[in-house]
Amino acid sequence: METVLPLAQDAQNHIRVLTLNKKRFVVGLRWRVVKAQRNIMKEIRRIGRQEKLDVVAIRQSDAIQAGFAPKTPFQLRGCYSLTVALASLLEGPCIAVIPLGQRGDSAEYTLVGRTEKGGIHPFSDELYTEAALEQTVIDLKASLKGNRTDLDIKVFGDPSRFMWVTDALDLTALLSDKALRKDFKLRPLTWGMTPMQMRVMGGLVGVGLLGVWGLSRYYDAQESLRQQEQARALAH
Repeated sequence: METVLPLAQDAQNHIRVLTLNKKRFVVGLRWRVVKAQRNIMKEIRRIGRQEKLDVVAIRQSDAIQAGFAPKTPFQLRGCYSLTVALASLLEGPCIAVIPLGQRGDSAEYTLVGRTEKGGIHPFSDELYTEAALEQTVIDLKASLKGNRTDLDIKVFGDPSRFMWVTDALDLTALLSDKALRKDFKLRPLTWGMTPMQMRVMGGLVGVGLLGVWGLSRYYDAQESLRQQEQARALAH
């Protein structure tokens, strides 16, 4: 498996951005189940406004899950969610182990846990040190199995590095251009526009309203002149 290095990092918000096949993938989203049955995007945007979040990825399986990211110095809009992409493209209950490169003295990883019904396990999209990785995978496998002791949980990763990995994971091949879909992308939470775009739009609306007001004043003046001319004509 190709070693993937972060293109950018935001340590404060635990956001990592990876580049694969010239596409940008975000790691470190905060996931929650969206309980609203109707107006789902309205509820997601409400959460975003309330908690001052910037973008969201959405995964729909047996439940609707939303992964949020706060505003960061990095442009996340238009990026793909690595967790949504892998949960969608892998099959069955499984775990993907993805290297994020070196951070300090330790290698950093993230995990994607896919449930039997295609949902995203809460252990997903977190950042893990190599020392904590094996025990976390053991705990994640147990959680994915639940009472189904016969359930086979594949672990995708680099088998040459970890003996407990069952299948090789080639992210470059899996995340090809043909495999990527629009619903893997992060969506903006503010009217679909960046703050700069919103300011520009506000300025354009203001100019438009000023133009309407000026045009109205012009027509009022023209009507007043017409009435004055009619009055003078009648006086003569």
